[in-house]
Amino acid sequence: MKKILTYTLIIFCFVSNLFCKKSEASTCQPIISISLLETPNPLNTENYEWCYKIESGKIYKRLFDRNNNCWIGNWIYVRDI
Repeated sequence: MKKILTYTLIIFCFVSNLFCKKSEASTCQPIISISLLETPNPLNTENYEWCYKIESGKIYKRLFDRNNNCWIGNWIYVRDI
């Protein structure tokens, strides 16, 4: 019974991936900025933004502090293009 459930779950995972949309990153803009705080919040004055870059066919992200104009942490690997 365990084998049947395991095989059913594996088949379901593979079949469900067939119907998912595949997204590709555009190479025309190597660095993309997405703001975490879309609306200003007077109580919280910190403003962070994820910056993305494409290098050697791989996407990386890094957090940037807009108030202090400094990077927070290192580049983090996201995925291949």
